[in-house]
Amino acid sequence: MNQLMNQPMKVFMKVFIKSFPQTSNRTRKLSSLFFTVGLLVGPLSNAYSASAPPSQNLEAPPISTLLASGFCGHRQESVQLIKTQQQWAEIIAGRSRSPARAQGLEVDFQRFSVLYISMGAKTSSGYGLSYNPSATSIDHRVARITVEKTTPKPNHMSAQVMTKPCLALKIDTDSVKQIELNFNQSKQTFLLTEN
Repeated sequence: MNQLMNQPMKVFMKVFIKSFPQTSNRTRKLSSLFFTVGLLVGPLSNAYSASAPPSQNLEAPPISTLLASGFCGHRQESVQLIKTQQQWAEIIAGRSRSPARAQGLEVDFQRFSVLYISMGAKTSSGYGLSYNPSATSIDHRVARITVEKTTPKPNHMSAQVMTKPCLALKIDTDSVKQIELNFNQSKQTFLLTEN
Protein backbone atom coordinates (compact mmCIF):
# COMPACT_ATOMS: atom_id res chain seq x y z
CA MET A 1 0.00 0.00 0.00
CA ASN A 2 2.85 2.41 0.80
CA GLN A 3 4.19 2.03 -2.74
CA LEU A 4 0.91 3.31 -4.20
CA MET A 5 0.83 6.51 -2.14
CA ASN A 6 2.70 9.71 -2.83
CA GLN A 7 4.27 11.76 0.00
CA PRO A 8 1.30 14.10 0.73
CA MET A 9 -0.99 11.06 0.89
CA LYS A 10 1.37 9.31 3.36
CA VAL A 11 1.34 12.36 5.63
CA PHE A 12 -2.43 12.55 5.44
CA MET A 13 -2.77 8.84 6.26
CA LYS A 14 -0.51 9.17 9.33
CA VAL A 15 -2.70 12.01 10.61
CA PHE A 16 -5.82 10.03 9.74
CA ILE A 17 -4.60 6.92 11.60
CA LYS A 18 -3.53 8.92 14.66
CA SER A 19 -7.00 10.49 14.88
CA PHE A 20 -8.34 7.12 16.13
CA PRO A 21 -6.24 6.48 19.27
CA GLN A 22 -8.78 4.14 20.98
CA THR A 23 -8.96 1.69 18.11
CA SER A 24 -6.65 -1.23 17.54
CA ASN A 25 -3.77 -1.00 15.11
CA ARG A 26 -5.47 -3.53 12.81
CA THR A 27 -8.73 -1.52 12.74
CA ARG A 28 -6.83 1.68 11.96
CA LYS A 29 -4.97 0.00 9.11
CA LEU A 30 -8.20 -1.42 7.68
CA SER A 31 -9.85 1.99 7.94
CA SER A 32 -6.95 3.63 6.15
CA LEU A 33 -7.01 0.92 3.47
CA PHE A 34 -10.74 1.45 2.81
CA PHE A 35 -10.21 5.20 2.82
CA THR A 36 -7.36 4.91 0.28
CA VAL A 37 -9.35 2.58 -1.95
CA GLY A 38 -12.22 5.09 -1.83
CA LEU A 39 -9.85 7.88 -2.88
CA LEU A 40 -8.55 5.79 -5.78
CA VAL A 41 -11.85 4.31 -6.96
CA GLY A 42 -13.98 7.46 -6.57
CA PRO A 43 -12.34 9.44 -9.40
CA LEU A 44 -12.27 6.35 -11.61
CA SER A 45 -16.00 5.76 -11.19
CA ASN A 46 -16.69 9.43 -11.98
CA ALA A 47 -14.52 9.20 -15.09
CA TYR A 48 -16.36 6.09 -16.21
CA SER A 49 -19.80 7.63 -15.70
CA ALA A 50 -18.72 10.76 -17.60
CA SER A 51 -17.58 8.67 -20.55
CA ALA A 52 -20.48 6.21 -20.48
CA PRO A 53 -22.87 6.44 -23.43
CA PRO A 54 -25.97 8.55 -22.73
CA SER A 55 -29.29 6.90 -22.04
CA GLN A 56 -31.34 6.06 -25.09
CA ASN A 57 -34.46 7.81 -23.72
CA LEU A 58 -33.37 11.37 -22.89
CA GLU A 59 -36.58 12.81 -24.30
CA ALA A 60 -38.80 14.58 -21.76
CA PRO A 61 -42.18 12.99 -21.06
CA PRO A 62 -45.10 14.63 -22.90
CA ILE A 63 -46.85 15.37 -19.57
CA SER A 64 -44.99 16.39 -16.43
CA THR A 65 -45.80 18.01 -13.09
CA LEU A 66 -44.88 21.68 -13.20
CA LEU A 67 -46.32 22.64 -9.81
CA ALA A 68 -47.88 20.71 -6.94
CA SER A 69 -48.51 22.85 -3.90
CA GLY A 70 -50.75 23.28 -0.90
CA PHE A 71 -50.55 27.06 -1.09
CA CYS A 72 -51.93 28.41 -4.36
CA GLY A 73 -54.05 31.54 -4.66
CA HIS A 74 -57.44 30.23 -5.77
CA ARG A 75 -60.35 30.13 -3.35
CA GLN A 76 -62.67 28.15 -5.64
CA GLU A 77 -62.23 24.68 -7.10
CA SER A 78 -61.40 25.00 -10.79
CA VAL A 79 -59.87 23.29 -13.79
CA GLN A 80 -58.30 25.51 -16.46
CA LEU A 81 -56.35 24.95 -19.64
CA ILE A 82 -53.68 27.65 -19.84
CA LYS A 83 -52.47 28.43 -23.37
CA THR A 84 -50.88 31.88 -23.00
CA GLN A 85 -48.16 33.51 -20.94
CA GLN A 86 -50.65 36.13 -19.73
CA GLN A 87 -53.03 33.48 -18.32
CA TRP A 88 -50.11 31.72 -16.62
CA ALA A 89 -48.79 35.00 -15.18
CA GLU A 90 -52.20 35.63 -13.58
CA ILE A 91 -52.13 32.16 -11.98
CA ILE A 92 -48.61 32.71 -10.64
CA ALA A 93 -49.45 36.22 -9.41
CA GLY A 94 -52.40 34.79 -7.46
CA ARG A 95 -50.06 32.29 -5.86
CA SER A 96 -47.57 34.80 -4.54
CA ARG A 97 -46.22 38.26 -5.18
CA SER A 98 -42.70 36.96 -4.62
CA PRO A 99 -40.62 36.55 -7.82
CA ALA A 100 -38.64 33.78 -6.10
CA ARG A 101 -41.78 31.63 -5.86
CA ALA A 102 -42.18 31.85 -9.65
CA GLN A 103 -38.68 30.58 -10.43
CA GLY A 104 -38.70 27.30 -12.31
CA LEU A 105 -42.28 27.81 -13.45
CA GLU A 106 -41.45 29.33 -16.83
CA VAL A 107 -43.32 27.79 -19.78
CA ASP A 108 -42.71 28.10 -23.52
CA PHE A 109 -46.33 28.44 -24.72
CA GLN A 110 -45.22 28.00 -28.33
CA ARG A 111 -44.71 24.31 -27.52
CA PHE A 112 -46.51 23.64 -24.22
CA SER A 113 -49.86 24.18 -22.53
CA VAL A 114 -50.61 23.92 -18.81
CA LEU A 115 -53.52 22.09 -17.23
CA TYR A 116 -54.15 23.85 -13.91
CA ILE A 117 -56.34 22.28 -11.23
CA SER A 118 -57.21 23.95 -7.93
CA MET A 119 -59.06 22.40 -4.97
CA GLY A 120 -60.07 25.80 -3.62
CA ALA A 121 -59.68 26.98 -0.04
CA LYS A 122 -59.51 24.34 2.70
CA THR A 123 -59.47 24.94 6.45
CA SER A 124 -56.89 22.31 7.41
CA SER A 125 -53.84 20.47 6.19
CA GLY A 126 -54.07 17.04 4.61
CA TYR A 127 -55.66 18.13 1.34
CA GLY A 128 -53.86 17.77 -1.96
CA LEU A 129 -53.94 16.74 -5.59
CA SER A 130 -51.90 13.93 -7.12
CA TYR A 131 -51.06 12.93 -10.65
CA ASN A 132 -49.67 9.49 -11.43
CA PRO A 133 -47.79 9.51 -14.77
CA SER A 134 -47.78 5.71 -14.99
CA ALA A 135 -51.60 5.71 -14.99
CA THR A 136 -51.69 8.07 -18.00
CA SER A 137 -52.24 6.70 -21.47
CA ILE A 138 -51.64 8.50 -24.75
CA ASP A 139 -53.18 7.10 -27.92
CA HIS A 140 -53.27 9.00 -31.24
CA ARG A 141 -52.20 12.18 -29.38
CA VAL A 142 -55.17 11.89 -26.95
CA ALA A 143 -54.01 11.75 -23.32
CA ARG A 144 -56.18 10.14 -20.65
CA ILE A 145 -55.19 11.64 -17.30
CA THR A 146 -56.49 10.91 -13.81
CA VAL A 147 -55.96 13.43 -11.01
CA GLU A 148 -56.92 12.31 -7.54
CA LYS A 149 -57.82 14.33 -4.46
CA THR A 150 -56.23 13.65 -1.13
CA THR A 151 -58.29 14.49 1.95
CA PRO A 152 -57.52 14.25 5.68
CA LYS A 153 -58.36 10.91 7.25
CA PRO A 154 -61.45 10.94 9.50
CA ASN A 155 -60.68 11.32 13.22
CA HIS A 156 -57.08 12.13 12.34
CA MET A 157 -55.36 15.20 13.78
CA SER A 158 -54.39 17.81 11.22
CA ALA A 159 -53.15 21.35 11.47
CA GLN A 160 -55.82 24.02 11.39
CA VAL A 161 -54.36 26.15 8.65
CA MET A 162 -55.79 27.67 5.49
CA THR A 163 -54.56 25.77 2.43
CA LYS A 164 -55.33 26.12 -1.28
CA PRO A 165 -54.00 22.98 -2.98
CA CYS A 166 -53.24 23.03 -6.69
CA LEU A 167 -51.59 21.02 -9.43
CA ALA A 168 -50.21 22.26 -12.75
CA LEU A 169 -49.31 19.79 -15.50
CA LYS A 170 -47.07 20.89 -18.36
CA ILE A 171 -48.20 19.30 -21.60
CA ASP A 172 -46.16 19.04 -24.81
CA THR A 173 -48.57 20.03 -27.60
CA ASP A 174 -46.35 18.32 -30.20
CA SER A 175 -47.20 14.98 -28.53
CA VAL A 176 -50.69 15.66 -27.16
CA LYS A 177 -53.54 17.45 -28.93
CA GLN A 178 -56.40 16.52 -26.59
CA ILE A 179 -56.76 15.71 -22.90
CA GLU A 180 -59.44 13.57 -21.32
CA LEU A 181 -59.28 14.43 -17.62
CA ASN A 182 -60.84 12.23 -14.98
CA PHE A 183 -61.09 14.40 -11.86
CA ASN A 184 -63.53 14.60 -8.97
CA GLN A 185 -65.74 11.79 -10.34
CA SER A 186 -66.30 13.61 -13.62
CA LYS A 187 -64.64 13.65 -17.01
CA GLN A 188 -63.64 16.75 -18.92
CA THR A 189 -62.13 17.08 -22.38
CA PHE A 190 -59.71 19.81 -23.40
CA LEU A 191 -58.51 20.49 -26.93
CA LEU A 192 -54.92 21.73 -26.92
CA THR A 193 -54.36 22.19 -30.62
CA GLU A 194 -56.40 21.92 -33.80
CA ASN A 195 -53.83 19.90 -35.76
